[in-house]
Amino acid sequence: MGLPGNAVTNNTFVICPEIGSGIGGLADYTLRVIEHWPDGGAVQMIVPKGGRSDGTFAGRLLEIERSSAALLAALPASGGKVLLQYSAYGFDRFGYPRWLLRALTEWKNRGGGLLVAMFHEIYLLARLEQELPRATTASARSTHAA
Repeated sequence: MGLPGNAVTNNTFVICPEIGSGIGGLADYTLRVIEHWPDGGAVQMIVPKGGRSDGTFAGRLLEIERSSAALLAALPASGGKVLLQYSAYGFDRFGYPRWLLRALTEWKNRGGGLLVAMFHEIYLLARLEQELPRATTASARSTHAA
């Protein structure tokens, strides 16, 4: 299980929407990263409930509710290192995991730990940037016509 929220630590935590061999590209990529981790992969995995896992990290896998409070309780109050494997739709079906962003912002502000984010599937952001001006223009035209 995870460390209590008031612990001071230098441990490494990996937050990922899924983990396990063959579960998906993000999970497989995360396993490859951990295999090459300097301390031999001694990490605490954090996966939100509903995320897929195969038991690879039994004893080192903490499933949490998809809430800021649950994530903050799983992370140390001071110190620590967090690797976030970020895929927006992996953490939220609409692609905007507010709970995750709020928790990590608060954690960084209060504890001074190291946060590293690896962004996956960012082509979706580029697609959104392309579509947003069209939607805004179409909306403005329909509003003006009314």
